[in-house]
Amino acid sequence: MTDVQISDAAARAINDRFDNLAAEFDNSRSVVSAVAERMISGAGEFSGAMATGAGSFDIAWRECFSLCSTSAALIAGNTFRFKVELDRLDRDHSQSITF
Repeated sequence: MTDVQISDAAARAINDRFDNLAAEFDNSRSVVSAVAERMISGAGEFSGAMATGAGSFDIAWRECFSLCSTSAALIAGNTFRFKVELDRLDRDHSQSITF
């Protein structure tokens, strides 16, 4: 069996890349909401018909970006680690675990 090794510098680069990607995905959620609002306002007299679809568009993409952000944060938080660190998994500290 061949051991796979990674240098500290490469691990830091991977961690930074995925941490930045997680932040970009997280920040993109508000951009999608703004696009959905512009879709509705740009529809003029058809804005009522557009609202339902734009709302679904907004929800779907925000959830997609949220999932991608979490996934990227998990990769960043666990690169070059030999155990799972729960604090690194909960990037925004939204979960509380009591032992």
